[in-house]
Amino acid sequence: FTQALDFWGKYADRLKAALGEQRAAEARLADTRRLLAAAVVHAYLRWAEAEQQLASTRRLQHLYQQRQALLRTRRHLGLGTDLSIADLSLQLQQNTARLARWQQRAAAARFAVAELAAIAPDALPLRPVAPASAVIPTLPSHLSLDLLAHRPGVQAARALALASVQQTKAARAAFYPNISFSALLGMNSAHIATLLNPASFAYSFGPALRLPIFTSGALTGRFHGAEAQQAKAVAVYQESILQSVQQVLTALSGYQHSRQVWQAETVGTGATQKQEKLTATAQALGLSDRAAVLQRQITLIHQQMAQRLAHYAALQAWAQLETALGGGYDQSGQHP
Repeated sequence: FTQALDFWGKYADRLKAALGEQRAAEARLADTRRLLAAAVVHAYLRWAEAEQQLASTRRLQHLYQQRQALLRTRRHLGLGTDLSIADLSLQLQQNTARLARWQQRAAAARFAVAELAAIAPDALPLRPVAPASAVIPTLPSHLSLDLLAHRPGVQAARALALASVQQTKAARAAFYPNISFSALLGMNSAHIATLLNPASFAYSFGPALRLPIFTSGALTGRFHGAEAQQAKAVAVYQESILQSVQQVLTALSGYQHSRQVWQAETVGTGATQKQEKLTATAQALGLSDRAAVLQRQITLIHQQMAQRLAHYAALQAWAQLETALGGGYDQSGQHP
């Protein structure tokens, strides 16, 4: 065996570099989990949105059919024209096409959730649990960019940068002389009878001094290569921070915009609901007919669908912002 004395800390630096690379690998694995979780959330929200929109589109189909039957009855009695019937038939065809699209989106999103979760589609429920329509997650009052320090991708880049620093230190220490002690084990006798006798073994122990004189060119090349790797790792770390900041600011802007759109659509839905109630009251008092009530109900469902689109857009933007922030990943205390 050979025992080398680490006078200059070369082996300690290599150990620290290896531990840093291990931390970087663990952080990259955590970052993969983060992105996978984000993909599952986005797919699930698309599934829930498509199922709710599909249900609203089916109600629209029923109302269109009722209104079409009413218009045909009025036309038969001479109280209507073919133009209104043709216009409603076109709306009914458009809604039928819309119904097919939402069915396709719901099925595609359901299969996407199953694929991302690595389960069979039959293991999922037929209908997802939809989030509350009147709730949008709120952000903390103090949102600091210091949270990016807990982003796994940033921590992975930082760990690699620190590991490259240790590699550079180890490459620099390779220029210094090294002293190693070797213990050699030999045989005094080659007789078979004494082959396994401990007395037949002979030991020699002595130091060896290694001077890196003739390998200085190779050591210089390795050192410059380590410096280049360190500069690259530091640049990657800085770039990861800049990209993270850009992603957070973009996601924050999208979240704020989508939240404002949702709030505006919510106000519009409230006003449309009041109009629908007034029209129903007018029909009960004999001041309006069934056709007007059906039209108000159709308008209300369209407004509710628009509000739902804005609601899920805000939820998607919130999920994107949470993904950009990276969560609370922490590597402290995992390694000596």
